[in-house]
Amino acid sequence: FLDESWFFINGIMTNDAVAQINAALLAELFHRPITLIQNSTSSLLVDLFQCALDKEGWKVTEPVTKAFPAIYDALKDPRRVRVVVIAHSQGTIIAAIVLALLQKLLAPESPVTAEDGVPQPAAEPYAPPEFIYPAEGAIVLDEFEPLRLAELAKLELYCFATCANVMRYSQPPGDKRLPVPYLEHFGNEQDIV
Repeated sequence: FLDESWFFINGIMTNDAVAQINAALLAELFHRPITLIQNSTSSLLVDLFQCALDKEGWKVTEPVTKAFPAIYDALKDPRRVRVVVIAHSQGTIIAAIVLALLQKLLAPESPVTAEDGVPQPAAEPYAPPEFIYPAEGAIVLDEFEPLRLAELAKLELYCFATCANVMRYSQPPGDKRLPVPYLEHFGNEQDIV
């Protein structure tokens, strides 16, 4: 699946070992290599405080600074036709902020339709794991090239136990118009979040 990039962003109270086990299980389940964007835990209270900062837009926290460039690069890569992000709990807040940042980079253009062709990627060898470290300092969107709607159309977000306030389409679905990005949310009826 050289034309796909898959990411997993974990939720609160998930240490390194559990996040790696979750990512490995997802890789086995979907038969795809998964890039783990780990949302490190400090404690329940610190994790909840970080959730509040991100949900209310007061601060872009470290997990966002790790996730944004990796997902952006995958979307800009012409060899990729599908970029999948699986997010859980606090990871859905991180994914929502990444999506909002990506949408700020969108250049105006025509809508993406079901008839649009999907470019075929060139073959490449499987790449070994790559560690992603956050940049020193805040994300400066002016340092990134604008994103085309067709590039953002590669993005699929699957959110479990969603606790993000808002995730908006850049292009809502319509007659012969695809939703951009593709969004699915899964939750339990009795989930307190």
